[in-house]
Amino acid sequence: MGHLQALTCLRPQPRAVVPAIDNGSARSYTAIMEVHFSPDTEAQLMEFAARQGKDAAQVVEETVSKMLQRQARFVEGVEHGIASADRGDLIDHEEAVRRIDRLFPS
Repeated sequence: MGHLQALTCLRPQPRAVVPAIDNGSARSYTAIMEVHFSPDTEAQLMEFAARQGKDAAQVVEETVSKMLQRQARFVEGVEHGIASADRGDLIDHEEAVRRIDRLFPS
């Protein structure tokens, strides 16, 4: 494996609620997480971030957040499907294929 570069990201940590006179950010960045990328991936990330007008850490945080949200929705959908099957709410194979074809047209 080639040499890996590190991108240091600041991880937001919730702060205690403070009186309204505090105009500071709702989040403080106190913890540091280090993520390692290959030089090629890091270069692509930096280029992408620059095109978006963001820094690389912001792009990584947004991307990971979206991925975790999608994963949570997927797990929720699977659990919903299992619960439906447990109740006997099933469809036949042909209907499943029709639904999949509607979701992913060729």
